[in-house]
Formats: sequence, C-alpha cells, structure tokens
Amino acid sequence: MRLSHVCMLGWALLQSGCLALQGPDGGHWPCSGDQDCSAQEKCAFTGSANVCMPKDYCQNDQECPQPGACVSGRCVKVQCTPSDATACGDFACDLSKHTCKTSCDNAVDCSSDHSCVKHACVPSECGGSTSAGACHGYGCNYETGLCLSACTASTGCQAGFACNTAGRCLATLATLQRCDVSCPLGMTCNAELKCVAPPAGGCSADTCPYKCCPDLSVANAFQCQDTDDCPRLTDGYACKWDAACTSGHCIESRCGTPGSLAGGATCWADQLCKSKSCIGTTCNLGAAPGTICMAGYECASNDCCSDLRGGTVCATEFGCPGSDGDACQLDSDCISGTCFYKPGVCGSPCFSDTLPCATTNSSGKANHCVDAPYGKTYCSPSCKDASECPSGWVCNNLGSYTACQTH
Repeated sequence: MRLSHVCMLGWALLQSGCLALQGPDGGHWPCSGDQDCSAQEKCAFTGSANVCMPKDYCQNDQECPQPGACVSGRCVKVQCTPSDATACGDFACDLSKHTCKTSCDNAVDCSSDHSCVKHACVPSECGGSTSAGACHGYGCNYETGLCLSACTASTGCQAGFACNTAGRCLATLATLQRCDVSCPLGMTCNAELKCVAPPAGGCSADTCPYKCCPDLSVANAFQCQDTDDCPRLTDGYACKWDAACTSGHCIESRCGTPGSLAGGATCWADQLCKSKSCIGTTCNLGAAPGTICMAGYECASNDCCSDLRGGTVCATEFGCPGSDGDACQLDSDCISGTCFYKPGVCGSPCFSDTLPCATTNSSGKANHCVDAPYGKTYCSPSCKDASECPSGWVCNNLGSYTACQTH
C-alpha cells in the first residue's frame, strides 16, 4: 500500500471517531472547560494541567458538597467534616473516619465549650469562652471545664473570695456586695431585693435619687454574694413582683403560695385555696347543694342552712332548701314551718308577689302570690307545665305569668 493511501485511511478513521486518543496526563484528555468533556466528567486542574476527570473528583473537602469529604480523590458523603462544627452535637468529629464520636476520654473528644465527664460530653461551666464568673466565687477545674464545689484554706476560690472553715468560698470585705431594693425609676420602692455593688461614696441623692438604695451607713444593711442571699417577704406581705416573695408568687399585690390554704382559711385570691375558690375572704370547699355542712365556707353557695329537723345542708345559689315556693311534704320541710296543701309548697299567706313571698324559690323559679280555695292566698313558683308542680297540682295561666296552683 502506498504511503498516500495510509495517510488517507488514518484521516478517515480520525473523522469517524473510531480512534481512542490518549491525553498527556495519565491518559486523561486535556480541556479548557466542562464542554470539552463527556457528560460523566468535568474539567479539573490536577496540578499540572486541566484535564477531564470523573464528576466526583476532588483534591480537598471544600470541593465536595456537604456533608461530604474528599477521600482518595473522590467526594463521598460523611457524617462530619472539620468545617462543620455542629454536625456532631456535643461530640467532636473523628477526622480520620469522618464520623461523629459517641463517647469521650477527654475534652478533645467533645465539641467546643464542652467537657468530658464520665465519658459523656457536657457543656462547660467555666474555662474557654465561658466566664469564670459563672462559678460564683469558686475556682474552675480547667481539665473538666466544671466549677469547683468546695475549697480548702489555700485553693479553690477566685480572686476576691476566701475559703471559710466549711469549705465555702465567700467574698472578702473588699468585694462583698449588698442587698439593694430594686424598683423602676419613678415608682415607689418595694421590697424586691437584688445583689448590687455599693455605689462609690455610698448612697446619696445623686446615686439613689428614688431612695431605692438603703443608706450604706446603716449597721444592719444586708451583705450578700448573689441575689439568692437576700431576704424575701413571707406570705401576706405587700409586694409588686414575684421575686420579692419567699414563695416566688406575688398574687394581687400580696405574697402568697398557690394552693396552700385549706377550707375556712382567710384568702384574697382563688388560686391561694386548695379548692381554688375564695368567696369573700374565706377559702371555700365547694360542696354541692343539699350536702350536710357545718359552716358556709364548706358550700359552693357559701350558705349552710338549717333544715328545721336539726340538721344543716348547703343552700343552692338561690337560697336554702325549704324556701318559699319549694315543694314540700311536711311543715318541717319548710323554713317558714308551713307546707300548704300537703303535698304542696312552702310559704305563708301573701298579699302580693313580694309580700311576704321570697323573690324566688331555692331552684331559682320566680314566686307569685296566687289564689287558693276558700279565699286564701299563698306563694307558689312559676312553671311551664304541671310536671314542674307538686303532685296533683296544675300549671295555670294567670294572665301575665303561669304558676303552680292546687285544685
């Protein structure tokens, strides 16, 4: 075959795409952009040239979508990376495996501002970016990141604090603060106390214009380390804020403990009573009408009634059982001592709807003065039909109202 024929055949094969051309960089074809590569490749710089590489090719973690890491030149999905400090929660990331640690031997195994306590990562109380002031005078164990809870004569307290014989860090006289009365400017001072540093030069009209700071010269002025050391008001004392009270509750301007008062106790708010019912100034037990009682506070109506048989029962909200207009069998069923037309209704002879009839019976039905046989009158309740009247009575339309009436 002539040389010219060989050249022509080579040119034809090249045009048809049948030749596999090998690039200069490990067999990868050079490129100037992704458009020069196949759909499964991208144009990447490998250190010596831009060549077509697989889509997941990488040289570092930053080139991988998160959460992902560059492992052996390929992007793989992982639990955590050095750039994602929150992926593992309280624990640190094992960078060799790109997985979250699940236990710890020291603080290195934990995330930032966490300490290793009994192989568990917990938030640090002190050290690092956490203020040592969180230890309230005690020193910080910088190995564990936790505040010390006791001290010795020479160690364990922060500057300005000294260890007492009980192993407690107490502020020295130079740094000791005092309990101050706290109130917004322009308001009357109250007993809410907080721990404050004394103003330079003591209290004066300039430093305490609203007299919310007791005079430092007072011999028994309260000294404190934190607000919890300040005295609080016991139940019953006037207050303006919850923090002023020992109970932590300022209820209707007085310190009180919710649910602390038994039936019959003096109260000023429902929530103070165990029954959650304060009627007038007495905790109420809320017994239902007809319940045997000894005193009004036992009853929901706050009224304990005599039933003329020597017993006492709780009234309804409208009155005592046996009131005028109530159904009765015997005279002893009635407060008035008279049961009209037995079985009938309690009451007495009347001259009008209000003389001497009670406005309603104990069920709340309005009473009316109605005619009875032989020219008599008596108090009788209103009704809708005979089922609301004593047995054998009828519900009569008496003009402007209907009321129970005997034959």
